[in-house]
Amino acid sequence: MNTFHWGREKGGGEGGERGRVFWFWGGGGKPLWEFVRKRDFNLLNFGVYSKKRGGGLYYFQPSFPVKKEDAVSDNYIPVIFVHGLYGCGDSYTQMIQYFRANGYPENKLFTYDWNTLDFQNAPKNTKPLDDFIEEVKAITGYSKVDIVGHSLGGNLTFNYCSNASYAENINRLAWFAPYLPDRTKIPATDIPTLNIRTNTDFVVEDTSTIPGALNIVIPDKDHNEIASCEESFVELFKFFNDGKIPTTILPETENILISGRLVSFIENKVSADNKIEIYEVSSTNGERINMTPSATLFTDSKGYYSNFNAKKNTYYEFQVSTGKTGDRPIHFYFEPFKSSNHMIYLRTFPPQGSLLNIGFNAIIPFTASQGVSIFFSVSKTVLLNRDALTINGNNCVNASFAAKELNTLAYFMFDNNRNAVSDYTSVPLFTGVQSFKGMDFSLPANGFSTYNYNGRTLNTFNWPSASKGLSVAMFY
Repeated sequence: MNTFHWGREKGGGEGGERGRVFWFWGGGGKPLWEFVRKRDFNLLNFGVYSKKRGGGLYYFQPSFPVKKEDAVSDNYIPVIFVHGLYGCGDSYTQMIQYFRANGYPENKLFTYDWNTLDFQNAPKNTKPLDDFIEEVKAITGYSKVDIVGHSLGGNLTFNYCSNASYAENINRLAWFAPYLPDRTKIPATDIPTLNIRTNTDFVVEDTSTIPGALNIVIPDKDHNEIASCEESFVELFKFFNDGKIPTTILPETENILISGRLVSFIENKVSADNKIEIYEVSSTNGERINMTPSATLFTDSKGYYSNFNAKKNTYYEFQVSTGKTGDRPIHFYFEPFKSSNHMIYLRTFPPQGSLLNIGFNAIIPFTASQGVSIFFSVSKTVLLNRDALTINGNNCVNASFAAKELNTLAYFMFDNNRNAVSDYTSVPLFTGVQSFKGMDFSLPANGFSTYNYNGRTLNTFNWPSASKGLSVAMFY
């Protein structure tokens, strides 16, 4: 475990100045300036002033006093969660809430967002993950982290830990339904490895045991559910905490703080100064109760937005606006929050000019008379013969949309036939896309849509899509 101490620079160093105050790692004894310079790491994120000279970091000192106990205040090793194909950090929102209910502080639980669109080559690019891990280590004061990979994220973490230098950063490695081209070994024999899988995975169909890993089967879970369910959490928590049995009760709290991140759809691009307006809405039709937002927040350069103090038993709309010409607002609707949550992700349209953005605008008709809406099941697949989903009274669980091999997480609903009639037919251009399905659905502007999902109900407003964008019903 690394700790921070005061020290002074011994000599000029790499363009440095004699006698400057610096931090160094107590564990290895190397000056932090040397550690940082080698990785070109930016410390501005946690209040450290840095300045470059001659290509190297030559001067920095803390802008706030940090004591040893501030850097490491508990015995929980930081955990980094890596999502799978087309996902982002909210694949783990439910899982992280379980960890928080068992004493893990918010600042020990991290998600790594990456662009999986090029799923053939993206898992081979491990350098950005290493940069992120070094950042987490610097912020938390730990020399190692625990890491979790789901699906394609299992492939990325396998490749990361196969690098002997990178492997030194990992305390324990865990996988949920990992997509691994090579299942004959674990990447590093000195890293304890957990492999959790299910017998009903229709995405990663090779669920064979992996030699050298602790292999656990949790039956009757879908490919996404295995990364969020209570049973998986229990096994993961025990693995990270030497067999300790956790609670699976998620307590409700009076003081509810909500924060999270805004990323672009699928590509997970981030930018600063996106505006998030939060409104209380009616539980019966999704209309705003007040025209003045309860809060207006802005994202920082990494896409994060700060705490919003939510009321209990209150439905909310989060309106996201990028402020960029051509970008339409997106309105996210949530069931009442029951406790604080720092993993509420929001999304923007893909960046302008990208193939995804061009595709969205080519496929979806944004008009003044029709709304566009998305149903999103964040933590589990919608499955035929298991789940119940009606949208405006129409049964949406059938072989075309919820067959097990489709792994459907989201329905994109719009008037595909341009006839103001709901045909409830599949949109052909979505046919080959895993997890996302398009349905021809007439949503007259300025009305509302009702989603009934496994006994839960959420209503969203149908915004005139040409000017006001689209609505998203979020179910965790």
